[in-house]
Amino acid sequence: MEIRVGIIGLGRVGSVFFDKVMEKQGQGVRIAAVADHHEDSPAVQKARREGIPVYKDGLEVANLGDKLDVVFDLTGSAGFRQKLRETLSAAGNRHTVIAPETVALLIWALVANGETLPNVHSAKGY
Repeated sequence: MEIRVGIIGLGRVGSVFFDKVMEKQGQGVRIAAVADHHEDSPAVQKARREGIPVYKDGLEVANLGDKLDVVFDLTGSAGFRQKLRETLSAAGNRHTVIAPETVALLIWALVANGETLPNVHSAKGY
């Protein structure tokens, strides 16, 4: 089974998380989409080179339906996370799970061998 992942927000936290998940491509996980409004960021450019669909608006991933299993919201914005939940619901997407930053931090702790993610977002709740 392959878990299809989307990552929204490729800033300081998201870009580091993106790189770590890229190392796991083909090992039961695949980055199926990313979203960030900074089209020239290094992580966005890397995603494009790897053939990963890139969206400027993170809410566009809600329309991907069952093409995504898990979306990591790494924007640090509780307001955006609420809009994402509402958009998934309005699109009838009952398949995709939204994983907030706390889940990303848990996964990071399990796979990063002591490396740390940047701590830039104050609100990490769901």
